[in-house]
Amino acid sequence: MRLFCCRDCGFDCSFQLIGKNESEMARKIIQHMESAHGMEAIPADFMIKIKYAIKDHSLEIPYNPGSEAQSLAAIIR
Repeated sequence: MRLFCCRDCGFDCSFQLIGKNESEMARKIIQHMESAHGMEAIPADFMIKIKYAIKDHSLEIPYNPGSEAQSLAAIIR
């Protein structure tokens, strides 16, 4: 599994997303960047930053009420 944390891109934001691979996660990450951070277009250099922010992750996620990652992990289990 792969994990994206918006905070790893320099935002003070608790958005997290778990997915099988980067291409599966890309649409949701871009939608988040547009809606939560007002990025109408994502510059190529920032897309690279997003790519490197996505890391390998196990499903053992620390409890964080309200996080999308926590909700998804609960569904998968």
